[in-house]
Amino acid sequence: MRSVDELGALGRALNMMMARLREKIGDLEEERAKARAILDGMVEGVIAADPRGRTVTANSAARRLLGYGPGTSPLPDLPELFRVKAAREVVLAVLRGSSCRTASSRWTAASSS
Repeated sequence: MRSVDELGALGRALNMMMARLREKIGDLEEERAKARAILDGMVEGVIAADPRGRTVTANSAARRLLGYGPGTSPLPDLPELFRVKAAREVVLAVLRGSSCRTASSRWTAASSS
């Protein structure tokens, strides 16, 4: 009889874990929807990329400014999004570890020459 009780307890524990997991997933989906609504409501273009420069997400304004439709997915890697060589070099410098200030100072100096 003890093994049946243990199986019942295990089943109840698994059901409780499943219910908590569903709740957490629901919370995450709600937060994601809120963040997406905020980003898509912005007039500024916003692009998020991972440390390797792979584009993770972009809001509607960024997609429009870069010439990509709302259904185009995924966007190219961050350096490929910039057609202007100097801007692309700033992005590459930052991805290699330069500070944004240092990389943009080089860009400003290069573009004013």
